[in-house]
Amino acid sequence: MGNGPGALAEDNANHLYVLNGVDHTISALNVGSNGALTAIISPVPAGTANGGLACCTNNQLFAADSGLMSIHTFNIDASTGALTPYGAPFPVASPPLQLAYVGP
Repeated sequence: MGNGPGALAEDNANHLYVLNGVDHTISALNVGSNGALTAIISPVPAGTANGGLACCTNNQLFAADSGLMSIHTFNIDASTGALTPYGAPFPVASPPLQLAYVGP
């Protein structure tokens, strides 16, 4: 687990993601049937991200980076929950503080 856990997001496959605001990483955890959490991988670097997280139904995770005024995108491996960065951070006009996904 990284330092300074904050924002949380869960995908459709019982994977929980935690944005660690102190070391600017994202921890990926498996949520067991009994609710126990198990680390999937070492925390993944996420620029200077310290805002919110949002999971989408298309196996992507978004992290708000208010320091760089951008949104980081990660692909989620649907079977393992592992994260891989997807492209360069997307610049936004003002510092993003929180994210939400509203889907079907």
